[in-house]
Amino acid sequence: MSTIYVGMALTAAPVEFRDTFQYELKAKLRQLPDVEVLDFSWTKHGPEANSNISVYQLDKEHAETADLCVFILDYPSLGLGMEMMMRDRVQKPSLFFVRKEPMNRTSRMILGYLEQTEQPLHFYESTDEIILEVTRAIVILA
Repeated sequence: MSTIYVGMALTAAPVEFRDTFQYELKAKLRQLPDVEVLDFSWTKHGPEANSNISVYQLDKEHAETADLCVFILDYPSLGLGMEMMMRDRVQKPSLFFVRKEPMNRTSRMILGYLEQTEQPLHFYESTDEIILEVTRAIVILA
């Protein structure tokens, strides 16, 4: 069983991105055989999970322990940047994606990090393209 954590901007992202794209991507990842998507679940973690400390601790745990992290870089996010650095510290596999569009909003700091660590930035038009790359990475991890 492979565990996958998806990191993406939520607070500053458009509602459609939060409410449609996020759920579509995670639903498709859950359909992959032998994959568990690590997620923030209010029912699993209870009402106290709403505290800032609980959010930080759970996101940190997921970023550091997942077999694979999938980072969606479509919108800026300080939390996403923190998760990427937490992941970098444990030296575990990650995939980085940004939507194909005329104006790339990915920060130069992130682009420099990817160049420095020789990690590719994958461009996508649909969640199916992300799933394809994740499937390839899972095969390598197995």
